[in-house]
Amino acid sequence: MRKQTRQKSRTFDGKKYRLLLNAKEMVFFLILAFLLLRFIIGFSIVHGNSMEPTLYDGEIVFYTRVNFGYAPGDIVSVRMPNGDYYVKRVVAAAGDVVDLKDGILYVNGRAEAQNDTNEETLEQKGSVVYPCTLGENQYFVLGDNRAESVDSRAFGAVSESQIKGKLWLHFGAFYIRTLY
Repeated sequence: MRKQTRQKSRTFDGKKYRLLLNAKEMVFFLILAFLLLRFIIGFSIVHGNSMEPTLYDGEIVFYTRVNFGYAPGDIVSVRMPNGDYYVKRVVAAAGDVVDLKDGILYVNGRAEAQNDTNEETLEQKGSVVYPCTLGENQYFVLGDNRAESVDSRAFGAVSESQIKGKLWLHFGAFYIRTLY
């Protein structure tokens, strides 16, 4: 009788031990996921059509939080002072002079090719006076769908501290694509 009790006790101890190991692994992976999402990778959902045809409403985008500067052409997640997040394309960086004339974007006196948009880049009501020179750690960001986008034409240049990361992957309803 004692032998059966010991055998049941050992079986029970083995189950507890496996459960404890599984719990430790689960806690480890939860902590790892938290740290990864807090300090290295972020995600956002695209709202609206301001980045069409590159990104569409409802897509999930992932961005890297660890970056060493941003360059024209990069698509970034920007946190606005009111707490909203925007997804926009960097068109000019610190020290650049941005101008809008007759629906054409000029950076440092050179007309920018509109590879990502078919729209004219018209001025918007806001605080921006053209030509505008970007200060240190400032970026001028625009949506690819210029007619529908609220961007730096309306709210001005964004600081590097407002940029939360550079997009590198997005999920649509039926696909996954990298942006590089």
